[in-house]
Amino acid sequence: MKEIELKNLTKIYSPDILALKEVSLTIEQGEFVFLTGQSGCGKSTFLKLLSGQDAPTSGEVWVRGHCTSRLTHYQVPFYRRMFGIVQADMGLLKDRTVRQNLEFAMYATEQPAGLTRRRVEQTLRTVGIPSKARHYPHELSGGEAARALLARALVTDPKILILDEPTANLDSSASWDLMCLVDEINRMGITVIVASHDRELVTIMKKRVITFARGELVGDGKNGVYGMERGNPFRRPR
Repeated sequence: MKEIELKNLTKIYSPDILALKEVSLTIEQGEFVFLTGQSGCGKSTFLKLLSGQDAPTSGEVWVRGHCTSRLTHYQVPFYRRMFGIVQADMGLLKDRTVRQNLEFAMYATEQPAGLTRRRVEQTLRTVGIPSKARHYPHELSGGEAARALLARALVTDPKILILDEPTANLDSSASWDLMCLVDEINRMGITVIVASHDRELVTIMKKRVITFARGELVGDGKNGVYGMERGNPFRRPR
């Protein structure tokens, strides 16, 4: 079933910075998709437009029957609740424990109070860090912190999980463990979209790979390999 559809999506930042140009694509419910490309190619812009954190200059974003351009100011926060988001600039609250970070996410999205404790405990078990519930962010390893961020994104039971460079600060072993965990979560029925620079990881995972270059969609393939679509647009000429 079609879950996400982009129609001629264009984003221009003032005065004349073209972030995305006429991007059209469809993502089915339950898919696992990698977004690849060099820094500044449009991946993060794509994710912000998709989750309603930004508005397109032209074109349309449709998610589960909702067009973001037609949402009222009141509807936007409820629309965003369909997404669980892990971004580098959305770190854990340093003055709160892992459990309290998840509880705050539940509170911020107005989840039933009676559901919070059970949902938090269940999510911490899902990501494999129930023993870290009372720990503060500075007491976590890099891999544990990444799992805690993932738990915070999942605790509100989103339909779509967005991860923007989730393995950027992890070693290869922790990166692989995290992506295997995300793969398991995807198998539960959650649509997963991951923006990543990790060529080896993207290639090994053998998922759908969407490639951007200079704001344009230049590759889209199942069981994809990073940077190999359309003759590898990232290869430097000799």
